Amino acid sequence: MATSPQTRYCRLSDFDAEQARWQARRPVAAVGGDWRYRVRKWLARREQPLSLAVTVGGVLWAALMIAGS
Repeated sequence: MATSPQTRYCRLSDFDAEQARWQARRPVAAVGGDWRYRVRKWLARREQPLSLAVTVGGVLWAALMIAGS
């Protein structure tokens, strides 16, 4: 729990909404608004498409390296 009363949740419904955002892998206000944090959360919600894109990119890169040699 936050030690400063200004940083605590005013209502239980605020805390509940924040917890729901955390469970959905969305950014929460308690952590802050750093852009790196938001990017990590965005990537975590898109795990499968990101993995597919990296795999396809790796295969294309390997094909270009084989074709070039």
